[in-house]
Amino acid sequence: MSNIDKRALREAAEKATESDWIVDAHEGWHAVIPVADAVNGNYIIAEFQGPESKRNRDFVAAANPATVLALLDELEEAEKRIAELSGEFFALPPLNDDLITILGRPNFTCAHLAELLRKGGQDIRRKAEHEQASVIYWFLDLYLKYGEKWESIAKDDIRARAAMITAGTAKGE
Repeated sequence: MSNIDKRALREAAEKATESDWIVDAHEGWHAVIPVADAVNGNYIIAEFQGPESKRNRDFVAAANPATVLALLDELEEAEKRIAELSGEFFALPPLNDDLITILGRPNFTCAHLAELLRKGGQDIRRKAEHEQASVIYWFLDLYLKYGEKWESIAKDDIRARAAMITAGTAKGE
């Protein structure tokens, strides 16, 4: 992601005082300190000079260990989710017998299935490669949705489509 050493930053934040951090001032000096250290008199004196010094002190106080740890946790979760999503969208399943059956389907076996898909509303050009691609795509979609059950779902769908066509023909449609 970047050149930030997140591990070192986490370790430093974990070693720092856990309480809220504040800007404190006494007799001409300003300090950005943990509340617990202010109570104990353990001041970390930070010299901020110039017109932006108050903004800088406020920022350092806001960027306390708890905030840094929370940001690191959110960043790690986001990176983990990105990795998961990348795997979901780009990883191909391992080649197995089902995928060989789907992907190896010869185009001459696809014409009648493409016709059933057309009658079901799909727009498939009447060219062998379009019919083959559409049928393979349909089977692959079923495989990715239903896994090993894809073939029985496809057969049931094919039977239902064929029955609707037969029923429509019998009615004169």
